[in-house]
Amino acid sequence: MMAKGKGSPPRVLVFGETMLMFAPPEHELIEHSEYFRAFIGGSEVNVAVGLERLGIHTGWVGKLPRNALGRKVVNGVRRYGVDTSGVVWANEGRVGTFYIERGARPRPTKTIYDRAGSAFATLTADELDWDAIGQAEWLHLTGITPALSETCRRNAPEILKRARARGVKISLDLNYRSKLWAPAEAREAWLELLPYVNLLIATEPDAAILLGETRDREDTLRHLFETHGPDAVVMTTQPASVSIGEPQLPTFTDSHISLGRRMIFASLQWCGLSENMIKRFSLSCRESITKRPPTRRGKSAMPLFCTASPLRVRT
Repeated sequence: MMAKGKGSPPRVLVFGETMLMFAPPEHELIEHSEYFRAFIGGSEVNVAVGLERLGIHTGWVGKLPRNALGRKVVNGVRRYGVDTSGVVWANEGRVGTFYIERGARPRPTKTIYDRAGSAFATLTADELDWDAIGQAEWLHLTGITPALSETCRRNAPEILKRARARGVKISLDLNYRSKLWAPAEAREAWLELLPYVNLLIATEPDAAILLGETRDREDTLRHLFETHGPDAVVMTTQPASVSIGEPQLPTFTDSHISLGRRMIFASLQWCGLSENMIKRFSLSCRESITKRPPTRRGKSAMPLFCTASPLRVRT
């Protein structure tokens, strides 16, 4: 159950599975390495850490086994200031894990997931502390969660429904993962979540799965906005690597923490930045692509959006 923490309750709660990530030394192969380092990983908890870095108190809601591995995950999340009182502790189940093998060109980075049968996959809406959840302003989750088990698929819409009934706004990042399910399955599950969503975040491929077809960016944004009725729709794109920020806006580099473009944008949105500032922010990234060197490992550390209409906001 979610215990009362010290100070004010989290403004934002993220809901999703947090796992242990094991990685061999840089650029070594998993099959040949004798040593692995353990990290904490998960799309949703990355958002929580990003928000904490921006000064927005955030909590993580999940489920873990009551053992040393479960405690390691909680300790890893808590070290960034993220509230973990929303964790449901189980006497059975396991911690989900994944293994990452950093690539060295031309060999790509590889990821192996081992999360079947995790404690989180058994989490139900009835196990959560709804009085505590009702104190938050936002609840964020990704389209990954309903893919993890039939229990997650059934309970995800119910969790969003109960949160909205308590006045909590919902943010959904579609975040399609081909290793978890087929596009048709994902689309069916996402459609069950969308009636409760205030802020919808998607890449162009995610949006194509949801629509069942590929359209131009402006038409995609308009269709998602008008058909599904969120307050705002954000599309992130996949351009060249860049690390840039303006003096009056937050600056991110890969020395801070590894965050995807969409996660950083969600953080900026929750920070209360105006639509105009967000557009200026994204444009400053685009203008600097040819002026700045790539970040480490060639990955972008900034959110970059379609210039036609990066954000649609319902007024």
